[in-house]
Amino acid sequence: MTKHREHNNAHPAIRGYLVLYNAVQGIGWSLCLAACLSAAHKGPDRQSIFLAGSVYARWLQFAAFAEILHAGTGIVPSSPVTNFLQWLGRANALFMFAVGIPELQHLSCAPLMLIVWSLGEMIRYPWYGLQLLHACPAWLTWLRYNAFLLLYPTGVVSEMLLLWKGLPYLRSRDLYSIHMPNKYNFAWDYAIFIQIMLVLYPYLWWGNFSSLLRQRSKKLKAPVAAGGQRAAAAGKED
Repeated sequence: MTKHREHNNAHPAIRGYLVLYNAVQGIGWSLCLAACLSAAHKGPDRQSIFLAGSVYARWLQFAAFAEILHAGTGIVPSSPVTNFLQWLGRANALFMFAVGIPELQHLSCAPLMLIVWSLGEMIRYPWYGLQLLHACPAWLTWLRYNAFLLLYPTGVVSEMLLLWKGLPYLRSRDLYSIHMPNKYNFAWDYAIFIQIMLVLYPYLWWGNFSSLLRQRSKKLKAPVAAGGQRAAAAGKED
């Protein structure tokens, strides 16, 4: 197994690239949120809100495939499998359902999904980038490990609702399925696959969520613990 190198010990060129990548993603998701809010200000049409934000979200989600390569090559300390599953889940909800089935764009879960994604990524990417520069403010770390408590469950629920509401369209239009006979002798029922995914979603979600909870406990208690040690040392000196 190849040991992942730490972000801050990476070659300056790699670190510079990662800072740039995170900056572009952070700005991009900020523009996505701004587009959604601007469309919402013009009127409550859910499809218009979704379409305004999806102009950015589609490109950003496509570009996020690079994060699987980052993990796979070891320039970031994360699992390529986990990154791939997270990317695939979002790409499926966005491209195959929200974009691929226009009727779903009229549901509140479609624009809500983009808004929640945007809020989360506007925090996550700048946090990563500033960590690389050793310049991350404490308030951003606090947001990074508190905002997900609301945003992550809301995003997952909106994705699940989108998939659930899309099932009738998958069946009636026979979308994304492969039937036999064919020259590959292979069959694929996408609607059944999505039903299985809906059952697995809560388990997969909890695995990621509990991991973030453990990280939260470490990150937010560290300053307190350090402060306590300094106070104890000062007390000994007195």
